Amino acid sequence: MLNSDEVAQFEKLLKPLKEGQERIEKTQQEQGSTLTHQGEAIKQQGSVINHIATAIKALATKQDVERVEKEVDKLKERLRPPRAD
Repeated sequence: MLNSDEVAQFEKLLKPLKEGQERIEKTQQEQGSTLTHQGEAIKQQGSVINHIATAIKALATKQDVERVEKEVDKLKERLRPPRAD
């Protein structure tokens, strides 16, 4: 059985260990929160990248359509009968 002095000594030794554990837990919670925020930021960046990619595809499609329309116009011009002036 421990006497009161030994119990007090163990409690004195345990106090810094408990405080250290509390600091570790607080740091882990803060880091978890930081990781959550970073994850959200990465999701938002991914969303922006997807929007940019969609815009680029749309622009490329529009340019393709315009190029084809010009070619069609050229072909139509070549197929028209000559004008009788």
